[in-house]
Amino acid sequence: MQADLDNAGIYKQDEIDSYAAVRFKSMAAYAAGEQAQHKEIYAATSAPTERFNDQVNQQRAAIQSAEAAFEVAKSQGNEAGMKQANATRTAHAEVLQQLLDFKSGLTRFGSLYTYIAQTIDLGDPDLEAFASFARLLAKRLHGVPPEQVDVSALVLTGFDVKPEDMPGGEEPAKEEAVILKPVGPGGGGQPELPVYLRQVIARLNSIFGEATPLTDKVALVNHLFDIVREDANTVAQIKNNPRDVAMNGNIKGSVQSALVRALGSHTDLVTQVLKNDKQALNSLVDLLYEMVKDGQNIDRAELEA
Repeated sequence: MQADLDNAGIYKQDEIDSYAAVRFKSMAAYAAGEQAQHKEIYAATSAPTERFNDQVNQQRAAIQSAEAAFEVAKSQGNEAGMKQANATRTAHAEVLQQLLDFKSGLTRFGSLYTYIAQTIDLGDPDLEAFASFARLLAKRLHGVPPEQVDVSALVLTGFDVKPEDMPGGEEPAKEEAVILKPVGPGGGGQPELPVYLRQVIARLNSIFGEATPLTDKVALVNHLFDIVREDANTVAQIKNNPRDVAMNGNIKGSVQSALVRALGSHTDLVTQVLKNDKQALNSLVDLLYEMVKDGQNIDRAELEA
């Protein structure tokens, strides 16, 4: 798993080494009863964070450019141009997905290491440092602000809790003992999805039904989001007016136009919304209104993490 993360090219070995050095200083500070170097340990992941974000932005821009080229070729009846634009978009979409998979992989690696370290003394400080690096980098790529990062969780690892650590040196009663559950497939052991993510999934299911894979639904909605944002008038109406005013503006027409543009790559879902279900269209308009208002698409990697 670490080899796959290494091959993504987001971080460099010297950056991991620098992080490990800062982490060691923080461990020493904690041992001395002092505050860890929060800013230093956070800054040690700045370069890979910027590298990842730059690559994501480049791929998304390339996807939008390919979609625009597709529309131009389509308006000209240029079949070869349409195929080329579609192939270009597909290639960049695959690279983007690899980046998002990398982000999810960091989270899975950190969780898996934590699970294993609870049961086995690995005795590998380099691996422990990398696991800490992966956990912090994952938090940064998911947009967790510095003040919400618990530095102690990053530096205080690998410490055994022995019976003599309990008050009076007694072991806890068996019925109170914590049972360590095995990690399931795909890096399990993750906490339950936050409420807002469960709400997003419920809304997608109400619009498209539960039979369609979640990834397909997210891909379509994010595609529509990108298209709707190209309409400056619609975005301005949403950003500068109350909801009831904006909902009576261009948003519904923009969503319908976006659905038509997305028909070629999401035929079944788009057809379902346009032809079969008026309520689904209204719910989709509501969802896209909120996404444009917030300026944020649905993070597929976060749903899969």
